[in-house]
Amino acid sequence: MDKVAYIIPGYPHSGREKPYRQIAGFFKYRGIRPVIALTRWKRTTLSDNLAQFMSKYKKTDRKKTYILGFSMGAVIALIAST
Repeated sequence: MDKVAYIIPGYPHSGREKPYRQIAGFFKYRGIRPVIALTRWKRTTLSDNLAQFMSKYKKTDRKKTYILGFSMGAVIALIAST
């Protein structure tokens, strides 16, 4: 797929919860590959979480990217998009 949607859960969620799976289904239905960025929240800083996301982000081949974050995940999405 040429399009990828990263879904970054909010603290302290893992991304395995039902709302995140439903959002992933929304993107998949529209031909956009969803990637739920599983984040380890315990004993990490914002910089650690950003680096963790960016390592996944850089590995993906894509032409169009959507980054969707919730709560602390939204802060990571904002910083990653700049």
